[in-house]
Amino acid sequence: VMNIEEGVHRHMQDIELLDAKSFFSNKLPRLQKSSNQSGMKELVNTIVFAIVAFDNHSRKFDSSNIQMISIKKNNCLKARGLVIVGAALQKFHLWNISMDCFSKALQFVRFADFSSTHPEVKRILKYIDATTLVPLQLVSKDSPQRIVLKYATSLRT
Repeated sequence: VMNIEEGVHRHMQDIELLDAKSFFSNKLPRLQKSSNQSGMKELVNTIVFAIVAFDNHSRKFDSSNIQMISIKKNNCLKARGLVIVGAALQKFHLWNISMDCFSKALQFVRFADFSSTHPEVKRILKYIDATTLVPLQLVSKDSPQRIVLKYATSLRT
């Protein structure tokens, strides 16, 4: 029996394999690539739905303390699953869906009452920071805020 992390990881690997097989075997034109991405989004939505609907509560115990611990653990597992999906989606350049997964994961760890210094929260925030686009501003060539590439001359040739 797999835990939620192993199961989600395996599903995302399957999606990667399906994508790679259909892309390289068919040499898809642009229109088919977008429909292929649409199919991928449907598969991912199914996985995300399964993660969010995941319920691993122990119904045997009547103690509210044990039930609360179970709910917190359940939320943590959901967050971990969503992080796996979000990280895998970055390979397909599905940045918006990836960010949605990370945001949902952050909600689940907050529902679990994790502090902002908890390793799970820090990990999710690191993913969110990496996914967030920093706005760039065009500046003149002689501006002190310009970005200078170290090997720009080799890129030009």
